[in-house]
Parts: sequence; structure tokens; C-alpha cells
Amino acid sequence: MDADRLTDALLAGPVGAGVLVVAYRAGLGLAGLTDPVTITALAAAVCGELRPWSGEHRELAGWLVEQARPLHAMAADAAQHPATAWWTQPVDRDAQLALGAENTAPNPAFALGGGDWEVYAQHPGAYVTTSTALTPVQTDQIRSGQHAVEAAGYSDWVPGYPLQQALLPIRTDARIAEITSAEDWNRLTQAHPATRADGKPNANLLESAGLDHGPGPDWAATAAHLDGVHLTLSAVLTGLYVPATHDGVTTTMWSNDSELTIWLRRTWDDPVPQSPYPDHLELPDEVHQAVHDHIVFADRPRSGQWMRTTSWLR
Repeated sequence: MDADRLTDALLAGPVGAGVLVVAYRAGLGLAGLTDPVTITALAAAVCGELRPWSGEHRELAGWLVEQARPLHAMAADAAQHPATAWWTQPVDRDAQLALGAENTAPNPAFALGGGDWEVYAQHPGAYVTTSTALTPVQTDQIRSGQHAVEAAGYSDWVPGYPLQQALLPIRTDARIAEITSAEDWNRLTQAHPATRADGKPNANLLESAGLDHGPGPDWAATAAHLDGVHLTLSAVLTGLYVPATHDGVTTTMWSNDSELTIWLRRTWDDPVPQSPYPDHLELPDEVHQAVHDHIVFADRPRSGQWMRTTSWLR
């Protein structure tokens, strides 16, 4: 994705727009957007506010995109900055961190071909996820995208504490699809598409957030030629909640909300244990405050259904 296309996609995607709005209004500026920990934490926090079950997803998504329109210059500066090149880069096989006992186990479980639920959830029934270790290391709290999501406190995943973590050395022959945009997700899906038995989107997701997920990858068929699917940070910033249509088929990514890789089988050498976390992870104070001030309690239109669902009131 070239800089011009990335600029436009950042402004059009609700997550990218939200990150731009918060960074600008909180004074984090380009320095915040180009800092790996800050942008990762911002993206996780904005995703938390855009969660489809909040009751205000549609209103907030539209408001953020509208508010970001004057920020084209800031988006362009970020898109062409050397420090953001990693947003679209292929998975770093030597820097994959796994969180939680199920992801760090020597012999993890895999289950592919789960029918309607897999189409809705946009991942297999049982799988392993990793996220790329951020460099340079600045904090032991936000070491990767998955660390940031856990710190933001809105994920359906409830890990046990102390929270285990390990480095998974990915083998050089692992076959990995790279997702940098909503269009890439559409292409992955159409290679081996799966639809719900009734041919309809999940009714709860459609009613709550107006999101039609469309078909999803048939994970069992996909695993015949791929070992993993890597969602880059660019995919989260520009592709989450953004419909993409090709050959009359529309898909919308919605459930994978950080830079991560979905592994369909074990393709790594022995996990290298890292120090576990005894207590809950925390977002950086400046990110917590910025999202609190400029999204959570911003002066903006709200649905009558609005309710708190993230970590800010934890």
C-alpha cells in the first residue's frame, strides 16, 4: 500500500480516523503516531470504543470519520514517515509473542471447520494467535498488539493470571497470508469462502452495529495451503469495519482488532517462555486520558443505547 492510498484509507476507516482525531486533539501529534507503543495502544483503545456491542457503534464510527476529514496533512505525514513502515510489513518470524496458557502450550489445540460460528467470528474454533513484539522495547506492559487489547479491557477473551507469555520461533517454511487492507481480507475469503447455513449475516451484529460480516474464510480449506494469516496494523487502522466488495461479494472485517497472526497449525519450534504478568496490564496514562477526553466524554452525538463497555470504568 503506497503512502497516498494509506493516507486516504486512514481517513476513511473508523479506527484510523479515531486514532488521528485523538492524537491531534490530545497533542500527541506525529510523534505519537510514529511511536510503536503509543500507536498500538491508541488503536486498541479506539477499537474498544468502537466495539459493536456498545450500542453506539454506527454513530461513533460516522462521527470519527467526519471529525478526521480536516486531518489529511497529519495522515499523510504519518503514512509517509519511515517509522510507520512496519504497519504494512510481513510478519516478523523471530518476534512472535503469544499470551495466555492456551497460546503458549507446547501442544496447542486446533479446530477448523466450525460452521456458522466461524463465519461470524472470523477465526477458527480453536487456534493460536501471536502478535509481533514492538521495538524498541519501552515498557513491559505494551509489548505487542495483543498486550494492548488486554490492557484496554474490552476483549471477550478472559485470560488467567498470572498471564503466561512466550516467544514462538516461527519456522522459515511457514506459509503466511498478509492482510494489509479490507480488500486483502475479501481476497482471502473468496479464495475459499464459507457462508452461514441460512445465507444471512449474524442478526445480533447487524442489529447492534449495522455490520454485515458477509462470507468468511473456510478455515479448513484455507489450511490446505496456508499455515497462518497475518493481520497487519494497517489492516486494523484502515480495514476494520470497512466493507470491501469484489466480484459482487462484500465482506467486512470486524472481530480481529490488533496486529496479530492466526495460526492454523503449529509451525514453530519450542516456545521460549517469558516472564509472566502477575496483574492486569495497563495502557499508558497519556493514551488512557486522551481517549477518555476526546472520545469517551467528548461532546458528540450519542445513541440512547449508549453504555460503557470498556476498561475506563474498571
